[in-house]
Order: sequence, then C-alpha cells, then structure tokens
Amino acid sequence: MEQLFSGKVALVTGASRGIGRAIASRLAAQGAQVVGSARSEAPLATLASELNKFEKRFAAAAGDLRDAKFCESLPAKCIDHFGRLDILVNNAGINHVGTIESLPLQAWEETLKVNLTAPFLLTKAALPFLKISGSGVIINISSVSAKMGLPKFPGFAAYCASKYGLQGLTDVTYTEAKELGVRVVSVQPGSTDTDLLKKTMPDTPADLSPADVAQVVAFLASDQAQKINGATIEVFP
Repeated sequence: MEQLFSGKVALVTGASRGIGRAIASRLAAQGAQVVGSARSEAPLATLASELNKFEKRFAAAAGDLRDAKFCESLPAKCIDHFGRLDILVNNAGINHVGTIESLPLQAWEETLKVNLTAPFLLTKAALPFLKISGSGVIINISSVSAKMGLPKFPGFAAYCASKYGLQGLTDVTYTEAKELGVRVVSVQPGSTDTDLLKKTMPDTPADLSPADVAQVVAFLASDQAQKINGATIEVFP
C-alpha cells in the first residue's frame, strides 16, 4: 500500500472498533504512526499487536472521553510516543435513543460530552501541535443525521443535536485554523456496518463498511487532498 503518511503521526478516537479501528489500521498501513484511544484496553491491545508486528505503528491510550482532563492529555501523548502530531480524527461517538419526553438528562449530557465536547477539547489541545506540523489536518466524523433537509429518526434528539453541533464546530475551526496552516474537514457517512448501527437501528441495512469510510478519511488526511479545506464530504455507496 502506498506510504502516504510516512513520518506522520495521527490521533484517532474510538479506535478499538468500527470506523475508528478501520481508520487507525488504514493510516498505519500507509505509513503513519497512530495513537488510538478508546475506553476499553483489551481491544486496543489486540489492535496494537496486529499493527506493531514489524515496527511500532500504534500506541494505545485507554480512557474516557467524558473526562475533560483525559481529552486534554491525548495530543501530548502523541508527542510522548512519537514526537509530533499531524492528523487528528475525532471519530468516537455514542447514541442514547429516546424520545424527547423520555430521554433522561444524563443520557443527553453524556451524548454531547462524547460527540461534541470531546472533539472541542481535543481540537483545542491539538492545535498547538498541528500548526507546527506544516501539514496538520483535523477530520471530524459526523453523520448524515446532521445533513440539512433529511428526515430524522424519532428518538435521535441527542445524537442529531451533537452531530449538528459538530458541524458547527467544524465550520468555525476551519475559519480559525486556516490562518494556522491547519486543514479541517467533516465526513458524513451513510449507514455503516458498526456496532452502533446494530444497537440503535437494528432494522436498518448497512450500505457501507468501516473500510469504505476509512478509505475516504485516509485520502482527506493525505497531502493529495491539501486543497480540500472546510468541506463536508458525504460518503454513500
């Protein structure tokens, strides 16, 4: 596989499974060194053993994105492990399904913490390192749930609100970061074969695989896409 990311370091959240795992694997296969975060240590250790067979490509950073201090510490872990940071992929996401009348406040707040506040904190902490890179890029994994005009699923108030918020964060980050030489892109995948889809929408067929999304993300993170900035990229089959 073409080594598009030789000498570059990426931070990927939600790296233990699904889209995040596919992104971490793809970037590592194309030459990047990757720090991957997730709550569970065991799947991260499994991924590390797969990616580090021939040389060190992956470092695990287990922790909870609901914890602000953990979020703020992650970019510095990239410096500790690999000496730099070039790519931030805000991928981790959760969904608590419930109608507006029935959804507990705790579930609403937890969804926004993981899906929106964590990307804000990670972006804030990563920008000082990304602007040093010379080719820094932030990729936010949003959802077609944040696409204007599409019908929304009942029970998805917290998820949709968080993803609309992530789109707003992306737009403002682009405006601010372009002066720093850092690109910012949002990716909106359609229904993807992940545990989250199976849990929250079990009757919805998956149109995409995690590898499909990872392929798009890898292109957008590469220097081949250096003229793509401030864009929202929809991924459909």
